[in-house]
Amino acid sequence: MRLLVTSIGSTAAQGLAWALRADPLGSWFVASADAAGEPSGLNLVDVFERIPAGAEPSYIDVLAETAARLAVRIVVPVMGPELAALAGEHARFEGLGAVLLGPGAAAVRTADSKRRLHRTLNELGLTAPPAFFGPPLE
Repeated sequence: MRLLVTSIGSTAAQGLAWALRADPLGSWFVASADAAGEPSGLNLVDVFERIPAGAEPSYIDVLAETAARLAVRIVVPVMGPELAALAGEHARFEGLGAVLLGPGAAAVRTADSKRRLHRTLNELGLTAPPAFFGPPLE
């Protein structure tokens, strides 16, 4: 299976790549991408591509082109700005034959605010630790 994980310099991406390398079937082709030129974790992947940072306007187009060129079937964005940029792009990657593993726009908006996330967890009946956020912002 061909997978592309972003932000390979992050511990989360390296943890995923390491886990895939530990698969006893050894059936993973792991491509990676990062805005840094020589991020750590390159020893865990088959190929590395330098791409713009997730907040850059060209990020989505470059990531989509990279996924298509490398014929990956799974794209795993890791960092917050990447998740936010890709929140509405699932159909685009499906059109390339890849599944984009990332939350939708509503989930990104909710998780982006600790206050909103806490309120949502409570509304869903999930246990959220007590929190004090101070007076509401105007």
